[in-house]
Amino acid sequence: MTYAEDAVKIALRKGATEAEVYMQNQTSLQVQFMGEDKDIKTVNSVGLGVRVALGKQLGLYSTSILSDNDVRKAVEMAIGIAKAAPEDEDWNHFNNRFGETSTS
Repeated sequence: MTYAEDAVKIALRKGATEAEVYMQNQTSLQVQFMGEDKDIKTVNSVGLGVRVALGKQLGLYSTSILSDNDVRKAVEMAIGIAKAAPEDEDWNHFNNRFGETSTS
């Protein structure tokens, strides 16, 4: 199971009527030239965003630190934000179409 799946399940168990999670995993190569020398670094960044609905109250929280504990905390923060948010009378639901993107 992935962090995203875990986050959705946790959110629903904690009372969210809807939950969605997005994840990002990006790798970049940094090359720095200093005269004859060069410095090459590979940088990997990851992130997870949680959006929840409690009826018509919405909350969003994201983190770039991914561990089981951090995912749980991100869900709890999103739910806390939703509880504190005013109801959005125009709210219907999250998008029902899901997809996956990839950059090459």
